[in-house]
Amino acid sequence: MKPSILDQWRDLRRVIGQKNRFYMQKWASLDPDCRFEQLPFTTKAELAANQFEFPPYGTNLALAPSSYTRLHQTSGSTTGKPLIWLDTTSGWDWVVNSWRSTFAAIGITSKDRCFFPFSFGPYLGFWSAFEACVRESCFVLSGGGMSTTMRLRQIIEHGITVIFATPTYALRLVEQARKESVDLSATQVKTVVVAGEPGGNISTTKAAIESAWNARLIDHYGLTEVGP
Repeated sequence: MKPSILDQWRDLRRVIGQKNRFYMQKWASLDPDCRFEQLPFTTKAELAANQFEFPPYGTNLALAPSSYTRLHQTSGSTTGKPLIWLDTTSGWDWVVNSWRSTFAAIGITSKDRCFFPFSFGPYLGFWSAFEACVRESCFVLSGGGMSTTMRLRQIIEHGITVIFATPTYALRLVEQARKESVDLSATQVKTVVVAGEPGGNISTTKAAIESAWNARLIDHYGLTEVGP
């Protein structure tokens, strides 16, 4: 029988309470049988301050640092210093599978041809989306190290059907296409997935992207410290 959400929560709390020094201190005064909704909030500022005090990873770890296989970080725009986040292999699988659940909901399948028009830095979002596309057996192409003009050519030449980008870069591609008299509505792009910035849920921005690409826009939400 599958364990209940409450049982899973108790197991998680037991693991965290035994090994995670950050939460051992934060939850020290709580009743051992308290419910999830009784927990105090944890803010990004707290996590950033903890990493500043205990560099480089802080004490919010349930395992030894050698157990982690992936490292990503935030932009630092909120706290002034990037927040580093570590994932184990199983934790990374959870992140990637969260994207795959999104794909199922919005209709991205192995028949799609996906394009990521940027270089990959240490930020989580599109790394995990790229890996999810690979696991879905999509055609996947990274546009790292290319100019905007070259990326437009890749989209056209390779029959791209899904673009993953920030809202501002989706509009930058539109701007460049107009300069070069490229008709984006004639491409095979059917979906533009945006993340990493506000904009995709702003009606005027959404309308501008959808009309230029003749495609639907999906605004995807996530955080480095919680995943997609």
